[in-house]
Amino acid sequence: MKRILISAVAAGALLGQLSAFEVVNDGEKSLSVFGAAKAVVGYGYNFSQEKGKKVVRGANPSEFLYGIQGNSRVGLSFTYGKVFGAALLGAGESTFYGDKTNTGGFRQLYAGYDFGDAGKILAGKSELATSMGFSSSIFDTEAGLQGFGGTSTGTRRFQIAYMLDGLTIQISENDVNNFDKQGGNKSIPRFTIGYDYNADALTAKVVASYTNASRKATQHIALVSAGAKYNLGDAGYVSGLLTYGLNSQLVGESKIALPSLTRGFGNLGVSGNTELGGTSNNTHIASVAVEYGTNLTDDLKFIVGGGYQFATNTKKGAGDKDTARLHSYSAFVQTPYNVGGGFSIIPQVGYLGTTANKTNTGNVLAEVLFNLVF
Repeated sequence: MKRILISAVAAGALLGQLSAFEVVNDGEKSLSVFGAAKAVVGYGYNFSQEKGKKVVRGANPSEFLYGIQGNSRVGLSFTYGKVFGAALLGAGESTFYGDKTNTGGFRQLYAGYDFGDAGKILAGKSELATSMGFSSSIFDTEAGLQGFGGTSTGTRRFQIAYMLDGLTIQISENDVNNFDKQGGNKSIPRFTIGYDYNADALTAKVVASYTNASRKATQHIALVSAGAKYNLGDAGYVSGLLTYGLNSQLVGESKIALPSLTRGFGNLGVSGNTELGGTSNNTHIASVAVEYGTNLTDDLKFIVGGGYQFATNTKKGAGDKDTARLHSYSAFVQTPYNVGGGFSIIPQVGYLGTTANKTNTGNVLAEVLFNLVF
């Protein structure tokens, strides 16, 4: 596991902006400064095994994790009558999707108009409805068990969106990862529709997304996801998430963690569909994640969760021997403590494992996230 970190200079500049926090509210006009500073320390140990052989440890089987997380951010939000908007800078996110520099850019940059009972429109970079958020796991920069039962917790794209009550309809940039570099043609934007339901004890969300890209033939890319969280009162809560993706790793919604005997987990990105529409068939991904949480005290919680993902990819015209079947699974225990003033300390221990053909890879991890939200 690797953590996206920023330099000490950038970290100091980011944290220094926290002192500038203020809220202006003058009737229908408002301006707010908001964000989060996130630091992590932890330890991870990787072990791998090829079927029928003894455990093989990599050259660096253990790793000490520390630093400012790349999802730390600071920004402004405003309203002026019916107009609203936000500009949010992220420590480790580029403004434009596909830019791998990760030197910092806009996580959000949008403006919109509120029509009242007729809904709202939004234009700019913001979250897609595919950001589900039904897992509390902090592993992999709070990725919500993506690749191990969960899906993306933060997909931000340039878009035009319409929102009415719990319904969200979005048309966003075609974000097929690295496809242009393979000589392909991006054919259509990405379409996403989602619905949020909130009752006294139940929170639920369903979402579907589709785009495609073409080279010699059309590569279809789709995602369908449904999640729910039920409040059990004093007994806590239970939540679950079900997801199916068709080539959804190509747009960053899914992750397929490949086992390695020496480096833990790689990631099956566009290489899973090497010749889009040419020699590679579709990649199918199905996953499930579950979680239970309860309050031990007013400020201390106990959360336990886990997930499972199955992914398969078959080359066109190939036999069963060329079919890749990847199983990944996860489990974690977390005890978040609310210190106060928007500051919390979140310890977590857990396991991430993957099986593909004859190779098994597992990581045991322990992390503590220091989380300041304002």
